[in-house]
Amino acid sequence: MINFSCAGLLKTADQLRRIRTADHRPLMERWQDTVEADNKRGVLAGLDKDGKPLIKVKYRPRNGTKFVNRKKDRGFKGYGPLASGLHGNLTTAEYVRLTGPPLAPRRQNSRVITNFVTRPGKRGDTWFVEAAWLDVVDDEGEPFLQWLFLYRDIRGVRPEGMEAARKQLITYVRRLVRGRGA
Repeated sequence: MINFSCAGLLKTADQLRRIRTADHRPLMERWQDTVEADNKRGVLAGLDKDGKPLIKVKYRPRNGTKFVNRKKDRGFKGYGPLASGLHGNLTTAEYVRLTGPPLAPRRQNSRVITNFVTRPGKRGDTWFVEAAWLDVVDDEGEPFLQWLFLYRDIRGVRPEGMEAARKQLITYVRRLVRGRGA
């Protein structure tokens, strides 16, 4: 006699249904934090989107100025001699004195960090986190990062950040499958 039970399949179907119908916003919030941390860590380490060193800036620092992070908010304008003009732009004289890595002359207070934003999204059954740099513009109000990205591309999550997101996903799905929620 041959017996066949669907109990295991029904349990698996229930687990898959839990994954498909869950509200994945808690995972998206973790991923937002991961993407923001990856951007900050990568930019400050002078790494591109692939985790490789960026092309160095040859014309700074000139008589390097140390900069202390006393404040972090979007659209940071600097302090004292490091204060910046319209849209957070620096004069050439200000820029060449700073010691930050490529694309981040003010280090953690540079616009590629302070003006980096993320938001969760969902299309159909696909959940995602997207990111952008807001209000990083020249004195005329025109965006310019796209030109810098031709030589120093930091768009995307670096391998270390992707690995962190992958581990978070695995942990999250395991909790859902076991019925423990997010």
